[in-house]
Amino acid sequence: HLNLACREPLLGTAGDLPEGRAGGAPWHRVEAGSRPAPVALAESLAAPGRRGLVVAGAGSGPSVVTLASTLGWPLMADPLSGARLPSRMTVAAADALLRIPEVASWRPEVVLRTGRPWASRVLSSWLGGLGPETEQVLVDPFGRWADPERQADQSVACDLTELTRAVEKQAAGPPGWNKDWVEQWADAESAAQTAIDGVLESRHRLTEPAVARSLVAGLPYGWWLFAS
Repeated sequence: HLNLACREPLLGTAGDLPEGRAGGAPWHRVEAGSRPAPVALAESLAAPGRRGLVVAGAGSGPSVVTLASTLGWPLMADPLSGARLPSRMTVAAADALLRIPEVASWRPEVVLRTGRPWASRVLSSWLGGLGPETEQVLVDPFGRWADPERQADQSVACDLTELTRAVEKQAAGPPGWNKDWVEQWADAESAAQTAIDGVLESRHRLTEPAVARSLVAGLPYGWWLFAS
């Protein structure tokens, strides 16, 4: 079974393979079977002042919320991540925001990815275009490579809860956060949600997204909505 990432429209002539990473370094580094969180990774992630992002896909779970809060990094949370909770750290409108050239030009120093990939072509393309200046780390407790586009520099098999504990021992706390970085994503998310609310409210009729948004907003905190 082959997964081939072909350019649209799936036509063209074969060319030379791209050159490898600088210095002959491998494209990817896998640390399989390493259930305890690597101390070196925790130290690197917790370095103060870093412009980091956490991209949480389906199945990430609530541990990633604590991890993002500890690091002081914005959390792009997929609807199925279990991590899309009300917070200044949460970025729910990533797919919409990254269609704006100004936002798409923002460059994190490191991206920590958990869970399965987002079902967002926009986000996937943006991650793929960040370039070698951005380190991308994939964390999965079972060592699965949930990265069809092969964008991650490193894959680490460890439990997110254990990684959170390791980071908590290293993190400098709020004084060590890059507050400007956090606030620009928080302001962008707030503006996006306000714009979405305005569009839905201006229709003066029932629409599927308006019903879903109103229903979720009316649920008591901590309740779950199952749509079938």
